[in-house]
Amino acid sequence: MRLAVVDQLVAGGGAGRLLARLVPALRDHPGVETLTLVVPADRTAFLSEHGVDLGSVDLRILDGPSVRRNPGGIRGLRRLLDGAEAVLAGRLPDPADRRRQRRHAQIARAIADADVALFNWPFDLDPFTAPARRFAVIHDLNYLHWFGAWAIEPEQLPRWEGSLRAFAATASAVCGTRFIADEIHDHLGVPPERIHVVTWSTFARPDRVDRARIPAVAASYGLDRPYLMWAGNPLAHKNLGQVAAAFARLRAAGHDVDLVVTGIPSFLSGVARNGFVARATAGERPDVHALGFIPGPDVDTLIAGAEILVAPSLYEAGSGPALDAWALGTPVAMSDIPPFRDQLAALGTTAAMFDPCDATHLTAVLGDLLADPERRARMAAASQAAVDAHSWSDVADRLVPVLEGTGT
Repeated sequence: MRLAVVDQLVAGGGAGRLLARLVPALRDHPGVETLTLVVPADRTAFLSEHGVDLGSVDLRILDGPSVRRNPGGIRGLRRLLDGAEAVLAGRLPDPADRRRQRRHAQIARAIADADVALFNWPFDLDPFTAPARRFAVIHDLNYLHWFGAWAIEPEQLPRWEGSLRAFAATASAVCGTRFIADEIHDHLGVPPERIHVVTWSTFARPDRVDRARIPAVAASYGLDRPYLMWAGNPLAHKNLGQVAAAFARLRAAGHDVDLVVTGIPSFLSGVARNGFVARATAGERPDVHALGFIPGPDVDTLIAGAEILVAPSLYEAGSGPALDAWALGTPVAMSDIPPFRDQLAALGTTAAMFDPCDATHLTAVLGDLLADPERRARMAAASQAAVDAHSWSDVADRLVPVLEGTGT
């Protein structure tokens, strides 16, 4: 099979990290004759940093910066600066529709000789008429739900929804849990026979974590006591506010632990409920370490050293941080929501479950785990063994027959 993998975003979160693990696994699979990787020029460094050997694939570079979901904030400022630079250089800024058309043509040329084209988040793409069979990795549909704030700006919703719905009408869908498969069917109208659930493996790289260095890495971030860990982005459904409330109660109850928060840059700290991260960033909460974005190897090392990884989301396709924690030998406490239950059942992992809307329940669950190190050790060992038995090679073994049309 001649396979093309297309990602016009290569976002820095779960979708981008999944791409970085999936591409090498597919490249090495005996069913894949050639692998063409189609990505923006400004995201090749991200893939290299996450372990993708770009010299081992047929790399096709898309012109211009990666497409982003949201036009506001820092991203909007960047676009304004790009336009100003073009004017100063004597050029007119490239209109968005022309840029979109040019990128679409580049992708069409890149996949022209492929038997199969796999699109990792086909946002803002028109359906393609190329002969390649088309598959779309649809990670989640969080933009459909209200969590006290929208996952994307409301003015962007018609464009996001329209492009995804049009693309899904001509492609098969791949997703990580049965919960998301049901959402794809119910909302996008994709028939069940064109929806394929593939359980992903961990995004972490346990082989790169030197456990002997965990204390030194922790100390480099000011950590000198046991700590809980939360990793995510500032979107409302990540539910950091409940962790903040539960952590305050744990401290008041005498639990001598700190809290590590990664993934929220300091300039966005005000989005956290009650200014929790903002206060930590300002040094007002010495027991809370708001680290912002830190290198991937350090994130893995800190997860490996945590007492518990807390995954409190209100909605997800599955928990990437929990997957990483399981692979790194760290026990997990996670929301009792359908996609997380799907993930646990598919992998055979274990977690302490809690009501994500009840900080009192979360406090009790975390307190019980902290008071029982033997239980934590059993949970960690069982889950690590389960994830070890589900490698990215296993993921490729499941996905390649689906792409070839011989799997379900």
